[in-house]
Amino acid sequence: METKKEVWPVPFTPFHEDRSLDLDAVAPLMDFYIQAGVTGLFALGASGEVQFLNEEERLLMAGSVAKAVRGRCPVAVSGNFGSTLSEQIDSLTRVRDCGVDIPVILLSSLPNSDSLAKQLLKIASLTEGSLGLYESFGKEHRVLSPEDTAAVAGSGRFVFMKETSIDLALYIAKLRAAEGTPFKIHQANLERLPASLDAGGHGFCGVAANVWPVLIDRCCNDSDPRVRREMHTTLMQYQQVLRSHHYPAAGKYLLRLQGVPIQPTTRASRSEAFSEQDRAALERFTDGLRAQT
Repeated sequence: METKKEVWPVPFTPFHEDRSLDLDAVAPLMDFYIQAGVTGLFALGASGEVQFLNEEERLLMAGSVAKAVRGRCPVAVSGNFGSTLSEQIDSLTRVRDCGVDIPVILLSSLPNSDSLAKQLLKIASLTEGSLGLYESFGKEHRVLSPEDTAAVAGSGRFVFMKETSIDLALYIAKLRAAEGTPFKIHQANLERLPASLDAGGHGFCGVAANVWPVLIDRCCNDSDPRVRREMHTTLMQYQQVLRSHHYPAAGKYLLRLQGVPIQPTTRASRSEAFSEQDRAALERFTDGLRAQT
């Protein structure tokens, strides 16, 4: 029996209009994703604006997400913050203590840009439980090589990765390197999703899943290949709408139009450009979708 492909949204961080955390919005946001049948949730990624949160806010969000999910699906949360490996290990431990299932290591946050596998295995040796990886975009975009992937996957400690290389051949090489291990590598690039799945990819963890998780699931798992292709074409068009109207504010507003009580407020500088014209365009888009269903 073919294994179901996984869908891991990256939930938005809700803010009040004054840009303070809106923790009351966390539970209905998590309910939205879980009711959509997602595999798991990767909180405090780039779409969650983790780069704009301080440590207290990160831990508040991690705990709030874990509490709201209540064990209904796995929760992964970015966790390695600090300038040294020791500080990052302490940070990962604090995140796990919030009730998180999978503390996630941002590769861009590791102290050194070389010897990625060596640093990751060192962290694994000094922590407990499962770990995840995110090829995050920071001052430097670092991605695992197939050799690093083999070393990390072979440890048996790493179970999740958001892969962002935008290189299909490299993605496939990592899949092959991780075969026979618990390490699941999720494509972040929507354009390359079908080919990634055809090659044995484990699923999707990217922008479109944050707003349309049900459609992503159909793109990944519908029994009809024609439906999967049509859904992918549709999602590529939908994603352009997100990109054209100041994401992540546009994503939050589209969720609001779906009934999720979240403000389109963000801490990203580009959120200042989110206008009434953007709101109107997203409303027309949503009305168009409703008219088609």
